[in-house]
Parts: sequence; structure tokens; C-alpha cells
Amino acid sequence: MITFAVVSLTLLAVAVASVHPLLLRGLRGHLAADAGRADPADPALEPGHGGETPVIE
Repeated sequence: MITFAVVSLTLLAVAVASVHPLLLRGLRGHLAADAGRADPADPALEPGHGGETPVIE
């Protein structure tokens, strides 16, 4: 029973640690959108990273 609890808590800690940066990035983007500006840390906004809007002629 104790082994199950330790394994479960370890797996939960690993899952939170792996998702944590994504949550922070999403929160930063959400707060920046609320402030009316884009997230400056978003690489998609940098030139050459596919964030440009294509010109359709």
C-alpha cells in the first residue's frame, strides 16, 4: 500500500513537472492577450518561424 502511494506520487510529480512549463507558457499568453499584446516569448511570432501571415494574391 505504501509502495503504491509512493509510486503514484512520483508519477504525479513527473507529470506535473513535464506539463508545468506548458501551463506557464499558456498562462503568459493568456495574460498577454488580456493586456492586448502578444506573448513576446512565443517563437511563432519571430520572423522565419512560420508565424507570418502568408500573402495570397
